[in-house]
Amino acid sequence: MKVIGFQRKRHKDWFDENDLTARKTLDDTYVKHLAWINDKSSASKKAAYIQTRNVAQQRLRQMKEDWGTMKAKELQEAADRRDMKSFYVMIA
Repeated sequence: MKVIGFQRKRHKDWFDENDLTARKTLDDTYVKHLAWINDKSSASKKAAYIQTRNVAQQRLRQMKEDWGTMKAKELQEAADRRDMKSFYVMIA
């Protein structure tokens, strides 16, 4: 199906919503947070939530760092080939 008009610009993002590991980690954090919110007096639920939150933050930061490294490598390869069209498409 073709549509007349301007194409929407799609920004490339470091976060992949379909990554199963990230989704599972975020869902686990959400469940533990709700459990703690429903029982604020439970120190064990608070500790479990904090531990899960810390692990989620570490994994997401590592994903972002890996994406940045991959993107820098792609940009350097395009610059080495003197392929400016690919270079500008990658940074857009």
